[in-house]
Amino acid sequence: MKTFLKILAIVGLAPLPAAAALTTQLVAYWDFEGNALNSSLASGGSAYNGTLIGNASLTGGATRVGSGSLVLDGAGDYLDVTSIVNVNQPWTVSAWYRADLAPGGSTRFMIFESSGNNSFAISFGLREGSPTTNTNHQTFTDNTPGTDQNASFNITDTATANTWYHVALAFTPSTPSSTGSLVTYINGNSTSTLTIPITDSLVVPTGFHIGTYRNADGRWFDGAIDEVAIWNRTLAATEINNANTGVNADSLYQRGLSGLAVPEPSVALLGGLGLLALLGRRQR
Repeated sequence: MKTFLKILAIVGLAPLPAAAALTTQLVAYWDFEGNALNSSLASGGSAYNGTLIGNASLTGGATRVGSGSLVLDGAGDYLDVTSIVNVNQPWTVSAWYRADLAPGGSTRFMIFESSGNNSFAISFGLREGSPTTNTNHQTFTDNTPGTDQNASFNITDTATANTWYHVALAFTPSTPSSTGSLVTYINGNSTSTLTIPITDSLVVPTGFHIGTYRNADGRWFDGAIDEVAIWNRTLAATEINNANTGVNADSLYQRGLSGLAVPEPSVALLGGLGLLALLGRRQR
């Protein structure tokens, strides 16, 4: 009987396939729980450690997951990271964001943007829409030698302010024989696809900013940002959003809705560990 229970426990140690996949090639992950450093669960290590700039803090604001988030007042504060993935290989960036107000006029709020070499290869932010009662939730990318591209998803100002949204940008580079793509997902739904021509690549950056744009001298985000993650692979649509919810959530969007972190162990894994521990105590 004990042998049978051990087999069940070992089987329980196997994480749910989709949940396990979320940690595969996870390079950087900031959960903003207690510090601003890249999580030890991410493979990029200390190269992706962040530095809080200005009045940026990890407490006192709204949170999507856990008890902390990156809290920004829209006046010169952000998280500075001096490393970034190879933007001409597959990558995905995701984040939760909650603006305290909708931007108006020429004001822009950047959730994140790559930095260095004046590159905005990875870029997502908010700006006034058309009509002016809308906000553009906007993706940019920095092509070379071709034309820079962007795509916007309009959400009303009243629905933008004080509301959590999830964004994921999933990039597939072009090859000599096929075009590439940059797909934007907002709240788990694909809202746009930018095509990267066969002859184009992205301008290579050297770093990454959370809460401002590449030059870090404006476009400050006003609100809270949580659960920022970078992969050096293109996540599938089902990894970004699928039908599993609650304790069984195993996609980025559904996990966040359920208050679960990106690299959470599965329920089966925790159950298996508990059963093994119990068996171990009984045998002593």
